Amino acid sequence: PAELRHSSALLTTTSQTRHWLVKGLCISGLNPKVFLLFFALLPQFIDLSSGFTVSTQILVLGMIHLATCSVIYYAVGFGSHALLKTRPHASQRISQVSGALMIIIASLLLIDQSHHLV
Repeated sequence: PAELRHSSALLTTTSQTRHWLVKGLCISGLNPKVFLLFFALLPQFIDLSSGFTVSTQILVLGMIHLATCSVIYYAVGFGSHALLKTRPHASQRISQVSGALMIIIASLLLIDQSHHLV
């Protein structure tokens, strides 16, 4: 299909930007990997002897994680937008390469799963 050959257009309006921001927040917020990250990593940073409750510590660590992710995602998004705005063909090439990598990864996972079934 045409979607595989042509890259997405850059966002040009505030409503498009707001739409994608809300969509990204919803997808990231509902991603079960976030909960797994919290359950797997945060407990080792909890200090039961501190003057703060476990809930408070989890909340603070979660807010730190949220803040750092926001800064990183904003920087990557802003940098990508600036780069792709000046080099529109780079967007198409990035889409093609990332699509090919996804197909390769999916194929490797499928092959690995088929070996476990035997």
